[in-house]
Amino acid sequence: MVFGFWAIVLVAVMAAEGGVQSALDYAESRNYTEPKFVFVVMVIAASRPVLVAVSSGMKALAHVAPIQTPLAFCWLGLSVVPLLGSLITEPAAMTIAALMLAPTVFSPVVAERTKYFMLGALFVNVSIGGTLTAYAAPPVLMAGVGLTVIANAPNPAGVALLKRGFADESIGAGGRLLGALLPTAVAAAAFLVV
Repeated sequence: MVFGFWAIVLVAVMAAEGGVQSALDYAESRNYTEPKFVFVVMVIAASRPVLVAVSSGMKALAHVAPIQTPLAFCWLGLSVVPLLGSLITEPAAMTIAALMLAPTVFSPVVAERTKYFMLGALFVNVSIGGTLTAYAAPPVLMAGVGLTVIANAPNPAGVALLKRGFADESIGAGGRLLGALLPTAVAAAAFLVV
């Protein structure tokens, strides 16, 4: 949605500067295969059957974990599900994780600081998950682990799905940055050790 908006702005500016026909020629010369693919994958990932299947699997794993089930479910939602970004695209992994965690982790009763930390961890882990295969997004590969927050912090799927759990239904950029600093540092340290 965000990219579509900016594409419309680009074409409008091109039409104003170079004429409507040149803007249309440019827009029609682009290949829209990847954006269409990502859109379809996100729609499928947000479908009830997929969400129920992934959530049921995570709940089953949480029940056998050696820690309390709600804590295990939260941990799995912030670690395992984002790593699916290598298999199903980063936006789809974010969509699934956000929809799974929204009722518990991002509920209005949870402290704002905790929600920002969880959101930062989710963004960083989705970025890391997306770099585990050769299909990673080029900006993430170029930026490296230390800058994954820049590549995915404004992730529109995560922000749109989780904003209801924050005060005034808004997620501040500063809070996202601060929330992602510790997970990014831990991820960078892990990659340096390995």
